[in-house]
Parts: sequence; C-alpha cells; structure tokens
Amino acid sequence: MIFVNQNENPVTIEAAVSNEAGETLVSMQLDVPVVEGHGRPNASIDNVFESDGQYTVSVDVTDGPSATETLEVTGTEDDSDSHQVYLDGDEIAFS
Repeated sequence: MIFVNQNENPVTIEAAVSNEAGETLVSMQLDVPVVEGHGRPNASIDNVFESDGQYTVSVDVTDGPSATETLEVTGTEDDSDSHQVYLDGDEIAFS
C-alpha cells in the first residue's frame, strides 16, 4: 500500500489495515513527505495483504482529515496487489 502526499508540507498519519474477520493486520504511524514527482511514492506499507479478499483501511492525518475504506484486493499470489492512498488537503482518496 502506497501513500502519496500531494500537500505542500509533510504529514504524519496513523494507518491501520484489518482483514475480513476484523483482525488488525497492521497499525502504525508513518511520516509521509511531499511527493517528489509523478509515480514516486512517498511512504508505503509492504506485504500488508495476506490473500485476496476485502480489507478495511483507515487513515488518520495528524491535525487533518481521516477516512476509512473497504478495498477489494486481488493479485496477492503474484504480488501484483497494489493500492494507493492519496492525501490532498482535506481529502483522502483510495485507489
């Protein structure tokens, strides 16, 4: 999972990922610097998705917005599973 900071300043986030059973797989604080260029991720959590399925991702920006999204994850067997979280002002977008 890749976090892309499109703000003018670095941000700190609390990120959590839970599986379909509601078990928390990861919960961590990350510093996300400002994006350096197109296609260059700022911060990431590697190998967070155990297998294909639905995962709940929560992102809380310190002194900023927060959002929770359920993502359908596929491609874990060939390691092609990739999701991005875009941080832009008061918006958090998942893809």
